[in-house]
Amino acid sequence: MIVFLNGALIDAKEAFISPFDRGFLYGDGVFETIRAYKGEPFLLQQHLRRLRHGLNEMNIQLPYNDTEIYHWIKELLLKNHLLENDAYIRITVSRGVTRDLRDFCSALPTIFIYSKPIDVERLLSRKNEGVRAFFVPFCRGYLAELKHLGYIVSLKALLEAENVNDEPIFTDNGKVLEGATSNIFFYDSKKGYVVTPKKGILEGVMRNLLINFMKKEGLVVEERDVLKEETENFSSAFITNSIVEVIGIAQLDDKRYSLEEAKKVNQIFEKYKSYVE
Repeated sequence: MIVFLNGALIDAKEAFISPFDRGFLYGDGVFETIRAYKGEPFLLQQHLRRLRHGLNEMNIQLPYNDTEIYHWIKELLLKNHLLENDAYIRITVSRGVTRDLRDFCSALPTIFIYSKPIDVERLLSRKNEGVRAFFVPFCRGYLAELKHLGYIVSLKALLEAENVNDEPIFTDNGKVLEGATSNIFFYDSKKGYVVTPKKGILEGVMRNLLINFMKKEGLVVEERDVLKEETENFSSAFITNSIVEVIGIAQLDDKRYSLEEAKKVNQIFEKYKSYVE
C-alpha cells in the first residue's frame, strides 16, 4: 500500500511517525473520512471545509491548499489501483511534535492520508439486512461538532456491539444524539416527516447532503431534539455516514422499524448522487 505522509508518497512499511507526535500523545488533531466513487472523492470540498474548520478551531496550520490535497488523493488512488473501484480515504492531521504539553507551536503538523478498497458487496448486504442499533448513555460531549482524534467514546461504545451490523446510539439526558460512527434519522410515515437530532452532534457531510436531497423530494425534515421515548412512535429509522451512505435500522433496542421505508430514502440518495457526481 502506498500512503501520503508529510509531503511524500511512500510505501506504508516505510511510513513512521514520531512517538512524540501530539496526535499520539494527546489526540491533538482532526481527521476526515471520504468515499471515492471510481477514482473521484465524493464531496471533497465539503470534507475539506470541515477539516479546515476543525484545524482553525485548534489553531493548527495546514500547509497545503485544496487543489494540492486533491492531487495527492488522486495519486494515492492511482498508485493503489483504486481508480476503478469504490475506495475509503482518510485524512489525518495532527499538530505534530512540540516540546511539551503547553507548547502549541510545532514546526510542521503531521499529515497522513491513506486509501483502501471498500467491500461494496458487504455494504449492500448490510443495507439489505439493516443494522441493529442500541442506546448507550454516552455522548461525544465538549467539541462534539469537531471530528477530532479523541475517538475513545465511540470506541468504548463499539466495544459493546456484538457484531459489525450493530450501531451504538448515543444519548444524553433522555435525548437521542448520534451513532458511534453515524448520524441518525427517524421517519413518521403517518405524519409524513423526517426528524434528526441537531444539537450536541457531529454534523456529517452525508447527513447535510441527505437533508437537502429529501427536501427536494418534498419531505419535511425537522432538525431538533429527539427524545428516547418518542422513538417508539416512528415507523422507520436510518443512519448515515460518508462510507456506508444510507442504511436502515432494523431494530433499535426492542423497537422494530420498516426497512422498506429506509430503502426508499436510499433511493433518493442514489438518484441525486448521480447528479452531484
